[in-house]
Amino acid sequence: MTTRVVTLRWPLAVIPAQRAIEQLGGQPNRLVDELTALSARGVLPARLEPERDDPSRHKLVVYASRHAASLYLTQQSDGYRLGHVSPRTFRDEDRLTTAALLLHCPSGWRAFGHVRDLPRGAFDQPWSSQIAELRQAWDALLAGARGPGAAGQQGQGLPAHHRHYLDLVERVIEASRDIEIARQELAPPLPYARREAAREQRYSGRGVYVFHLARAGGVTANALVQIADQPELRGRVDRVDGREVVVRFDQSVDFRALPPQGELRVLPSDLVYSKQRAAVETAGERRIREPGPAARPRRRRVRPVPAGRGGRAPPHPRRQPAGRVPPGIDRARPAAGPRPSRHRQDDDDHRDRAGLRRPR
Repeated sequence: MTTRVVTLRWPLAVIPAQRAIEQLGGQPNRLVDELTALSARGVLPARLEPERDDPSRHKLVVYASRHAASLYLTQQSDGYRLGHVSPRTFRDEDRLTTAALLLHCPSGWRAFGHVRDLPRGAFDQPWSSQIAELRQAWDALLAGARGPGAAGQQGQGLPAHHRHYLDLVERVIEASRDIEIARQELAPPLPYARREAAREQRYSGRGVYVFHLARAGGVTANALVQIADQPELRGRVDRVDGREVVVRFDQSVDFRALPPQGELRVLPSDLVYSKQRAAVETAGERRIREPGPAARPRRRRVRPVPAGRGGRAPPHPRRQPAGRVPPGIDRARPAAGPRPSRHRQDDDDHRDRAGLRRPR
């Protein structure tokens, strides 16, 4: 197990979301107390993992005795939002075996109902997520896990033309990403005439609003957007219905904070390009599994069909032409069929006695 101890100087603030509170049975303080007890001894495992919506941003995943909690940075990076809690599984154990940080926080963890509840007076202690220290320790941990010669061993064993091809593919991916970013920056913003609250299903306190565009088109579902000139108001498009665009923001957004009339700007997404780079890295490390014997095509030897008259195979006995009887079958002998049942034989005898049976 590759681990690295990280000492955090200041206390950490946690703001549980409503969904996380429900997952914890309405008692999030128990989890916060357990995180405080484990981090006081320096045995709280944690990992930095990319977010599902935006892989360029990372979330802090901490592992208690029974739960795995996903913590997201607040808008001012002064704390974390407890967004999701799930039971620990074998997959979590495999991830911790690969690499994990051991958090040592003597000041402990503090739970708050809202971000505005954090004390910000002149004489109050500073609140910080200390994400810079965590990222630095995580990068050092991954670099140590790869080893000093990992960069040279990544393409070891590959032919020269294969390494050249992978380098070319990686450059194409980076160029495509730069072109997409430039296209999004040059694209005109999408003006909207009004905004209103959406009647969408909510799983957390994130703001969901409907924007009525001045013209249709220019945005699709799952696209990243932001309010023009306000980069902190960003989110993802849930659905597009003509000129109506439903946006689910990354954090809780007050209705009065949105301009009554403004513009939406589409942001580039690195999700596709990150997956492509990961595939190139996997191919360079020769971690692509070859197909097994069951997936490979099998070569079967087939005996040639004996030719009949005219170079054709003799027809099957059951596929003889009409009017021709297959050899070995007596035409006068009736074909054997199923024996009549006892009840059917009794019915026929009754009809014979009554004179009701028709002659065949």
